[in-house]
Amino acid sequence: DASEDCSALSDELESYGGSELDPLDFPEDSDVDSDAETGADLDLGAGGLLTSMFGGGSLHSKEKARKQPQRQLEQRPRQQPKIRVVFPSLIWRGKDVLVVNKPADWICSASDVDKKKGRALDPNEKCQNKGFKVLDDLLQYKFGDREKKYIHWWIQLMHDLDHKAYPNLFDEDQNYGLCHRLDRETSGTVLVGLTQLARQQMRECFHRHYVRKLYVCLAHGFVEPKEQTVDKNLEAMGQKARLHPSGKRARTHVKVMANFTKPRKGGQPGEVDEFSLCTCEIAEGRMHQIRLHLSAGLGSPIVSEFYYQKPKQMIEDRKWCQRVFLHAYAVGFPDVSGDTRRVGASSPETEGSGLGGEAEQEWHCCICPLTVELRAALQELEPKDEQAMNLLKTITECGLLDKTHEAVHVMGTENRKGEIDDIFFPWSSRVNPIEVGDLAKPREAFPQNRIGGERGGCGRGKGKGKFNHDRNNSQNEPQALRAKAKAARRNGYPSGGRRDASISPRGRGDRRMMRSGRGRSDR
Repeated sequence: DASEDCSALSDELESYGGSELDPLDFPEDSDVDSDAETGADLDLGAGGLLTSMFGGGSLHSKEKARKQPQRQLEQRPRQQPKIRVVFPSLIWRGKDVLVVNKPADWICSASDVDKKKGRALDPNEKCQNKGFKVLDDLLQYKFGDREKKYIHWWIQLMHDLDHKAYPNLFDEDQNYGLCHRLDRETSGTVLVGLTQLARQQMRECFHRHYVRKLYVCLAHGFVEPKEQTVDKNLEAMGQKARLHPSGKRARTHVKVMANFTKPRKGGQPGEVDEFSLCTCEIAEGRMHQIRLHLSAGLGSPIVSEFYYQKPKQMIEDRKWCQRVFLHAYAVGFPDVSGDTRRVGASSPETEGSGLGGEAEQEWHCCICPLTVELRAALQELEPKDEQAMNLLKTITECGLLDKTHEAVHVMGTENRKGEIDDIFFPWSSRVNPIEVGDLAKPREAFPQNRIGGERGGCGRGKGKGKFNHDRNNSQNEPQALRAKAKAARRNGYPSGGRRDASISPRGRGDRRMMRSGRGRSDR
């Protein structure tokens, strides 16, 4: 019975208790009081560390703390905030590939990129520097506030720190086996290559857009039209990105699943805030692609978004949704396990078998239900209609968009199209089709517009409502996206000169990033 399966699945899941983001990640122009330095106890479960720091105290509470006698302060030693940690879990294991469920607040390392760019690696990326020898050491560890948690710790400890049997999981140049990354507050499916060959082959599949991904997000406003494609170039800028014609092409297909409302705080009776629960398919997979396309492309930022919406709105969101409402729901990919499965290496030996013989190719689709905290956030909302009510009921029970959704493992192209592509990835499989024999062909055999970082393209479709902005008018840009010209000598800019305001929007988080030298790994 599908309902019983959903209930059993729900009981096994845990909830994320809140964000541990550094407040320096936020724009300077935030006018909200911070109580970060008072040493007060922070209730992470009531909105996360960030929300507690901005909303949990005031200047008056600071004054009261200063007026207390020193003797009383000595009698009340500072207590460490209690942090409930949700640990990763295994979704599926193949011969050489894993699909892991990454909870929010776990970091996907970027050690391979950091080393290439000459950045110093975080010493705590290594298990031995944290003192973890067995998995139970990690499970019993008492994490402090803002303490980083790397997902590859869990993967390595699950394999008993066996460097000899799984050297790829400990190789910094191979990013500890991670085939791709999710942002720190994004949860869901992550692909891991157990061997160097499997990871390299999966990375080639990413470059060819053979890996399908389906995300679920909750956006502000009623997104219109209900189904549309955002085709706007993205340019990465440190820890942020922006829409810019000179950036790399990025396409996101947005489909509204249901609409919800919530009584507006401080508004007149009957006034409500509007929300759209959407699925997003991506054709490329740029940094912050969905987050930026929803915010700057459609004018409907994701709930609890902290880079691409105004800080006041973010803080209000986090009172009922403690993290960015973005979840990697499904991933589809070809099996690249074994020595004979070589993407782009057609040869007489591979003809008729493995990747060369498409009839023998195995395809996988793995599902990761929405997390408990995202389900709880949805229950704070009122469904707009019966369709939204039925979807909310299904998600509340088991975290799935449809009770029939389950992992799929099939052989051959036609089975993949009918059982995976048509159900989970109808749009991305159309714009990036995979036909018989494509896996074995070299990159040169494909048109330039199908593989690589093509540029150009224009956006189609805009959302409506108070979060909509005219992208042709820079004066109407959201506050968090506006560029700020600053005199600087850093990063090759001449002393006393000014950057072009259209080049690089930087906030306090970017300056902190340049000082630390950590770049994109702390996301």
